[in-house]
Amino acid sequence: PSPSSTPMPSLLATVATPSVAPGQYSATMYSQIVNVGGSLVSGMGFQVGMTTSYGVSDVYYVGSYGNGQNYSLSSTGLACGTMYHYRAYAHNAYGTAFSPDQTFVTGACPTSSPSPSGSPSGYYYQDRNLTASVIAGIGELLRRILFW
Repeated sequence: PSPSSTPMPSLLATVATPSVAPGQYSATMYSQIVNVGGSLVSGMGFQVGMTTSYGVSDVYYVGSYGNGQNYSLSSTGLACGTMYHYRAYAHNAYGTAFSPDQTFVTGACPTSSPSPSGSPSGYYYQDRNLTASVIAGIGELLRRILFW
């Protein structure tokens, strides 16, 4: 018999290109098992990192999953205003398949609160009436202690 020209299907699972909903300090990633390959998927998840070496986060599910299985996971504790790389993956008895690398940027870092109008920058604020009341209160307290 002559060899068949029909290619063998991959035994590795196929995962969809993931999407992401980034927050200020976290990101929720979404993907799907397109095809389980040669056996049911036993684990699926996402890798996250500041480079394509990933390493910041590896969040995953363990179980038995079939074709069309949607999954989403959140990675928390990320730095605000930072670009991250991420990819989805699925593992079956024949190995691990990865989606293409994607990137996202977490939400902007918080800024300091504005100062009340007319006061110096930062968190310093002085109210003359409050200051006079505090000084009068301290004076009264000292008078009572000294002349007890």
